[in-house]
Formats: sequence, structure tokens, C-alpha cells
Amino acid sequence: MAARRKGPAKARPKAAARSKPRARPRARSKARPKARPGARPRSRSPAGQVVGLGGVFVKARDQQVTGDFYRALGVPLGQSGYLSWAWSPPGPARKAPRGPPGLTVFSLFADDSTYFGATGQRAMVNLRVEGLDALVARLAAAGVAVLPERQDEPYGRFAWILDPDGNRIELWEPTLVPAPDAVPMR
Repeated sequence: MAARRKGPAKARPKAAARSKPRARPRARSKARPKARPGARPRSRSPAGQVVGLGGVFVKARDQQVTGDFYRALGVPLGQSGYLSWAWSPPGPARKAPRGPPGLTVFSLFADDSTYFGATGQRAMVNLRVEGLDALVARLAAAGVAVLPERQDEPYGRFAWILDPDGNRIELWEPTLVPAPDAVPMR
């Protein structure tokens, strides 16, 4: 039997100290090259899909009174009754890119506006999409009422459909650049 030592235990020898920590292999960047201002986004969805809420539009009998109501709620509408919030897609704050910046619009329209289509429609939803043409073709093939008009603007492309109740819905494929007057969301 071996005798046990009495007294403080000796520290075991440490593994050989490394002068530098081992470098981990770096992950390859999946960053896309920067797009030029006003460029159309490359669709990540060849079949087309809704990717978010683009905006809400409301008819107002008296735009000043309705605008004052929303301002009292804390919605920072401009005098024109229009607000756009800018936001960034979810993801780490300092790792670029997280995706194209987002924009959500809230806007008041005149009571007699025909932009919503049917005169009885008081509000319209705008949905952000990727792959607008593919989405519209797929919806038409599925029997959804697709309106024939299209609109191209510096901030995106638009198409309209009708839901089963006849409400006009705006589909918006935005460009990569948000409106310059957008208010950051908190």
C-alpha cells in the first residue's frame, strides 16, 4: 500500500500553455454586393410570396379631423396625412446585410378616392411581396380575381387583387431603397 501524503496538495501540471488561442475557421460571407439606389430586389422566392405588411390605407370623411385623431394617438402623421415607418429586417444589429430595409406606410385618403376600387371599401391593405409576377400568375391560376392594372414607381412595383368579399388588396414589390422621408420605427 502506498503511503498518502499529508499537507497541501501539489497542483497538477497544466497542459502546455498556448501563446495564442486557436483561430477558428471563418465562415464565408453570404453578403450580397451592394445594390445601386432604386434597383429592383432579386426575388428570393421564384414562386412569389407575401413577406410582410406594406401599409394600411384608410378613407377619411374629414382628413384634418381624422389626422388629428391619429396624431393624438401618437401616430406622427405629416400634414398630408401620410406616414412611412422604416425598419430593418430581424437579425444581428451590426452584421450586414440583414436584407433590404423595410417600409410600412399608414396613409389617409380622401373620402371620395377611387384608389381602393369599390366605393364602399373604407380601407385597403398593402402587402409586401417578393416575386410579384410569379405570385400574380399563381393567384390567377388559383382563381383569385387579379386586376389588370400594374404600376411601376421608383419605390416599387404594384398589382391589385380582390379578396372573396370584393375588397381590393394592393401587392407591392419594393425596391431596395426606402422612401427618404421614412420615420424609423421604435
